[in-house]
Amino acid sequence: RFSGDEFYVLTRGYSEQDAKSLIQDVNKYIDNYNKLSSKPYLISVSGGFAALTPDASCDSEQISQLFEAADQNMYHQKMNKDKKFLR
Repeated sequence: RFSGDEFYVLTRGYSEQDAKSLIQDVNKYIDNYNKLSSKPYLISVSGGFAALTPDASCDSEQISQLFEAADQNMYHQKMNKDKKFLR
């Protein structure tokens, strides 16, 4: 957990397609949860990713840039989705 409602998942050996599939799987799970839930509100998630193949010269600045790129990717997805909060 990074802060508030933000979480980071660090993976090893994931391709861009693997990351997209993970985000799609999480969204499918949440959609199914919303269909089965009797709560008066809907749950939603937005996910972003970025990839880096670290080497010996990888430093904290590159890691910070990686997190920033993933964050921007997530905000882009968030802004382009339907906003439904209540049933």
